[in-house]
Amino acid sequence: MIHEFPVWSAPRAEVCAFTELKDTTLAIEANFYLERLINSKPWREPLLSALGGLPFAMENHIRKELGILRDAGIASLFVFHGLDAGEKYKPFDAQTKAALANGQAWTLYGQTQPDEAVQAFGNSGYAQPEHLYRMLQAILRDEKVDFQVAPYTAWGQQSCQEELSTTTADMFVDACLLSGNAILPTLPLLSANRRPQKIKTAVEMIKGVPGQSAIALCLGNQENPQMKEQDYLNRYRRSRLAIKHQVVLSSDGKIVLPEQQDLPGDMDVFLGLQLPDELYYYLSIGVIGPRILNQFTSKAIQEVTPVDGGDSQTYRNLIAEKLTPVRLLTLAVLGYSIHRGFQYQPVTLNTWFSPEPERATVLKIRETYPQNPSDTFLNSWSVHEDIFKASLSAEQPTIAHALQLLKDPAFASKTVTTKNKASPNFLKTKPEVSLNTIWRFLHLRNYVDDKHNLTPWGNVLSTILSKLQATDAPEAAAVVATELLRYDLLTSDDMFPTYSGAPSGSETHRRNCLLISRIACLGKLQHESIGFTGPLSRHMLGYTSIINAVNNSLRDLVEVSLTSMLLNGDVDREREDLTDISFDLPFLLPYDCALGVAMKHYLDELQISPDGPPSQEKKESLMETSKNNWLPKAKNVRGDIERMFCLWDAVYEGIKVGLAQGLVKGDKEKWAALDKWAQERRCP
Repeated sequence: MIHEFPVWSAPRAEVCAFTELKDTTLAIEANFYLERLINSKPWREPLLSALGGLPFAMENHIRKELGILRDAGIASLFVFHGLDAGEKYKPFDAQTKAALANGQAWTLYGQTQPDEAVQAFGNSGYAQPEHLYRMLQAILRDEKVDFQVAPYTAWGQQSCQEELSTTTADMFVDACLLSGNAILPTLPLLSANRRPQKIKTAVEMIKGVPGQSAIALCLGNQENPQMKEQDYLNRYRRSRLAIKHQVVLSSDGKIVLPEQQDLPGDMDVFLGLQLPDELYYYLSIGVIGPRILNQFTSKAIQEVTPVDGGDSQTYRNLIAEKLTPVRLLTLAVLGYSIHRGFQYQPVTLNTWFSPEPERATVLKIRETYPQNPSDTFLNSWSVHEDIFKASLSAEQPTIAHALQLLKDPAFASKTVTTKNKASPNFLKTKPEVSLNTIWRFLHLRNYVDDKHNLTPWGNVLSTILSKLQATDAPEAAAVVATELLRYDLLTSDDMFPTYSGAPSGSETHRRNCLLISRIACLGKLQHESIGFTGPLSRHMLGYTSIINAVNNSLRDLVEVSLTSMLLNGDVDREREDLTDISFDLPFLLPYDCALGVAMKHYLDELQISPDGPPSQEKKESLMETSKNNWLPKAKNVRGDIERMFCLWDAVYEGIKVGLAQGLVKGDKEKWAALDKWAQERRCP
């Protein structure tokens, strides 16, 4: 978004009756639309940055607005930003500043200044439209409203050029760039100018130099100390070329590079590497998101400050070290499916806590995977419906179903298939594509071996999911919990020693409450369509950052599992259901910590001295209190907390299997004592 563009454009809005737009299609720029919902008072949720995840009320607001347009006979087309165009200027600054502002809000909350804390959380600026893209796309898919993801930015000029009295389109673009945006900071001369509406001021400055061009303006002021410090002239040149030559999607669905005759030979320097046209198409319909593709085009992974502030060494070790193998595998699977050059292109991992280039971790695909991982993991998965149809109970296969089928050795042997390159037998039906995507994902994460039998970790996950099948606890959460076990992160260790909001009481209570509350962070608090009201915990927020880092890595891998099948010609691509297939796959949306906070508060309030089981009367009383006191807008605290106890039941069954096979750390008796403690505190 161009800095101050909403301020400049607001007075120029036109108002008309809906009837004038009947039988038309309204194009809506998704980033601007979401920014309005995040920052406008009727929809604003100030505690979003204290909980992480998604807003509680926004989905309902969006559905209502879509309904109003539909009832008025107006079709909608939402257009989303795609890949980053050019190199981001100081990519860590905005989120780091927002996290610092959040830290000040937590200080106010700890000083029992709730009103001031809520205001500070709301003003931190941490919530950004791109965090909500997948949520909005999922709603649009559900409401049968069209959307499209642009190859790069989705900015539109409309009538702005005329309003600014710019003489050329180039001058308009230059004015927008110099005003400041994600890829170029505001021109220092404009930053020093106290006049509002920097876009208009930029136009006047450009018109005031010989040649009336931005390059002339920058050249004439290149000795300015701030211009030198920011290397502004070179940054402007790269950004301008990125806009001039960025890939666009034409009206007939073709990928076009504008002004190819003037295309520089080093365009990757200012725009990033160009992907195959087919990948831009899959991006445009939401099959794959921009996160993993940006890593290829920019040749970098930028890990910004998480919403809690990122002070935990445990979190830093996770993103800087523990997730590296799965990142490399994800890059390799996609890299081997596209141009050969991507396999040899190193990708640097940059973190906000270690931003210096010389300290970046370099991920080298070809050194780690000298052979195509598809040859090992994926090419044996081309299982057609005639093999599994009799055992398929629903149109959309689940991970539990996929694992359950493979527990039968006879069935598993039937799934080992060989791709016939001479006469490919494409996967055609939606269940075929979905189930093979899930199986490939499970194989990539070593839940299934090369003979399609369950591995030891596959047995752990299968046990957890089997226990869950009779409940309404979330399946994807069970997979994330298993991943946390694998990373040795599903523990009661104090991962956030400087954070407020940890359990209080005896050592036994603190440790047990901590782990059960962390399990609850994998659930969703059912809440009225209004901003959150209730207690907060920075400790639980920090653990949710860990959960979301793991969840994001799994989503990238599952998207690549599907996309590589399409790129490699394993799937019949003449189809209309690819968006549905992708959005039905797990790990799409982030987690918040609201239910984890609710569980911690419930367990803390149940404490008795000495440590012992609370009475049923006390549990019932606390559940009643929740309705009118500490979670007044929650719809079903009892049901939500019980659902998380059910998730714990399932995870504990998996832990017992993992302990028997030496996969899970800890003492069997201590895990059993924790389970006994948890069962005594249930209020079914």
